[in-house]
Amino acid sequence: MPLITCDTAVALRFETVRDEESILAAIEANPDQEPMFLVYADLLADRGHPRAELIRAQHDLASAPFGPRVDGLRRRITNLFEDHRDDLLGALTDFETPRDRDPASAFTWRLGFIDEARFSFDYRRYASLPAHYEVDRRFRNEVGLRALATHPSGRFCRRIEIGRSTTAQGEEYGPTLEALHQYAPLCLRELAFDAPGAHLPLGSLESSKRKLRTLTITATSVNLGTLNLPFLRALTLQVADVTCRFGQLDLPRLAELTMTAPQDEAITFALRPRRLTALTITESQRLDTVIERLIASEQLARLKYLSLGGVLSADASALLARHGKAFAHLESFALQLGFSNENLRGLHRVIPNFWVNGARPL
Repeated sequence: MPLITCDTAVALRFETVRDEESILAAIEANPDQEPMFLVYADLLADRGHPRAELIRAQHDLASAPFGPRVDGLRRRITNLFEDHRDDLLGALTDFETPRDRDPASAFTWRLGFIDEARFSFDYRRYASLPAHYEVDRRFRNEVGLRALATHPSGRFCRRIEIGRSTTAQGEEYGPTLEALHQYAPLCLRELAFDAPGAHLPLGSLESSKRKLRTLTITATSVNLGTLNLPFLRALTLQVADVTCRFGQLDLPRLAELTMTAPQDEAITFALRPRRLTALTITESQRLDTVIERLIASEQLARLKYLSLGGVLSADASALLARHGKAFAHLESFALQLGFSNENLRGLHRVIPNFWVNGARPL
């Protein structure tokens, strides 16, 4: 079956297009492009499906977020969800609100489909209910991920966030991770784990079919194993304890890296990616090591943005002052330190875009 590309979208709007799978495949191949969504709306309108009007209304609202039509468009979108919940949500109705203590909506919509989804289940919220075991089975994250994958509204989801995964036995992320591997949409571009205090056994994470571009992990500890993410551009590890074979990581497109309190192996890894342009290290007790290795590495010349936070000794700050010209090309260099350091005074004259705790070190 030939693939209809987004480049032909304008022409297709003036033709009769009946090949629904070709249209869906074109959107799946490039979900950031809007025209094919409008082509699909034309097809659905011929069938009288409410998603056609939802696509058009959300497109018009995004195109003109101000003006006299805004209130009317918002009311129309609200009415469409109220009048056509079965068509637009179905089993996903159970997951509109994450099952934890966050009251925010779990779904963000774009052009008639779920664009972002958050799944979080905290068993402790329901432990006092008589039917808590039934609640546990019904609302767990893996059930929500399966519902997202099997409902048409979830086909073009570009971002998924996983929060708590607490059962009667405690934190249990295994089923959630299995469901994520099995059911994550092909359009998935961003994946986030927001689980402070949790231990995430991710093992090996790969994305051979899905072009994952951003991975964010917030947890107490994580076992990454190896990462096979050839399209990944941004990696954030807000984790105190990382188990990972850093030497085997293959992230050829990595451009942005953020790490919390990295150990030696992670610091060495940070100096490797050849496309890295932004490096952020926070809460580090090893800034001396970071500064020393940056000065001696080829990575520093490739960076555009550098942000370092933690503890910096007087000797390391003096070393930084002596080699200030090596950092002069940076578009932004920010230090977040617990105390001021006399050796950094006047360094902004050598490094034009240099800041310490949000101010110039005069």
